Amino acid sequence: MSGARLSLLVAAGTVILSLGGGVPLGLLSGLRRGWIESLIMRIIDGLLAFPGLILAMAIAFVLGPSLPTVIVALGVVRLAPLARVVRSQALSLGHCDYVESARAMGANSARIALAHVLPNILSTILVQASLTAGAAIFAEASLSFLGAGVPPPTPTWGGMLHDAYPYLETNPWLTFVPGACIFLAVLSCNFIGEGIRDLLDPRERTRRGTRAA
Repeated sequence: MSGARLSLLVAAGTVILSLGGGVPLGLLSGLRRGWIESLIMRIIDGLLAFPGLILAMAIAFVLGPSLPTVIVALGVVRLAPLARVVRSQALSLGHCDYVESARAMGANSARIALAHVLPNILSTILVQASLTAGAAIFAEASLSFLGAGVPPPTPTWGGMLHDAYPYLETNPWLTFVPGACIFLAVLSCNFIGEGIRDLLDPRERTRRGTRAA
């Protein structure tokens, strides 16, 4: 239970940081053309070129192991894929009639993004946020297991697995509880994401209405 508090805190901080950076970058690169789009996409491509866990470990080792460092490292890692998803949605909505009408009436990119694009991709962002939370819990446990996460004596699920690893052959049950907690937490985040998608997807609501009729 003590390890769950830290894992949930890391998940919440990672989601806030990745949303705060990924959503604006994705909207800006999807609605603006020219050097701004090129610069943002080169940064995103550079972040995606590294394996997520390796990049998080590099950031954690440079900044030093601590709770804020883990949140910053995972937030930077998860920012890039979220920005790409938001950009693809913004690109597809940028050619819709209501967006073209708003642009013809003189609306700037910021107004179009906030009033017309963002409300229509909110369900996608919420789903990505839940998946990011699950990925952050798993990544934090991996970093703590490898010694690059939150240092002892702070209880973490990954740290518990690290402490139990030398006794894996004699007392394997020591790994069961933290491993099961990680599995259930990540699975719960995925289920929440699927539930949000089904709740907010108009096509899914139509299918449920058809089955009920």
